[in-house]
Amino acid sequence: MASSDGNGIVTVWDLRSTKPCLTFTEHSNADLNVRCAVKIIVSQALAWSPHHRGLLATGGGADDRTLRFWDTLTGLPTQRVRTHSQICNIVWSKHSNELGTAHGYNTNELLSWKYPELKPEYVENHPLDARLLYMAMSPDGKSIVTGNSNETLEFWRVFGKTREE
Repeated sequence: MASSDGNGIVTVWDLRSTKPCLTFTEHSNADLNVRCAVKIIVSQALAWSPHHRGLLATGGGADDRTLRFWDTLTGLPTQRVRTHSQICNIVWSKHSNELGTAHGYNTNELLSWKYPELKPEYVENHPLDARLLYMAMSPDGKSIVTGNSNETLEFWRVFGKTREE
C-alpha cells in the first residue's frame, strides 16, 4: 500500500507490519528547495501499475507539478516528467501500458501517457473553472469518468483509441 502526507512524503507499507518499507521525499519545489504537497485525497494521486510489479506512479501538487515513478522493489526512483500543472489523480490502463493523469491548476487537462516513453498521447483541456479532481476507470478499461470542480461528471474514451475514433 502507498500513502502520502501534506509534506509531499510518499510512504510504502507492507500490510504485515506497522512500520513503513520505503519513504520517498523527492516531490519538491526545485526552485525553492521546499517540500510541497503531493496532491492526494484518499490516495487518489498514487497509482500502482497493473503491468509492472512494484511500479508506483505519484503526482505532485501545484508547486511540484511532477509525475514520478518508483521501483518499490529496489527502493529507487525510475523516471520523472515535469507537467504544467498540479496532478490531481492518476489511473493506469488495465489493458495497455498507459496511464491517465487529471490536472488542476493551472491547465485543467486530461492527459494520457504511454509508459515508459512518457510522451502525452491524448490531451483534453477544460475551462479554467473546471479542475479535474477525481477519476475512475470504466469496467471495460477504455474510458475514464472525471469529477470536476464545477460539479460535473465527464466521460472520456482515453485508452484503446484508434486513429479513426
